[in-house]
Formats: sequence, structure tokens, C-alpha cells
Amino acid sequence: QSDRSPSMVQPPYGDMV
Repeated sequence: QSDRSPSMVQPPYGDMV
């Protein structure tokens, strides 16, 4: 899992908003 969340295919900054 390179991204923070596997279910989140959107950009990484999606978790910051």
C-alpha cells in the first residue's frame, strides 16, 4: 500500500482537506 488508504484512489491531499 503505497498510498495512505487503498480505497482512496484520489490524490494524497484528499486526506488533508
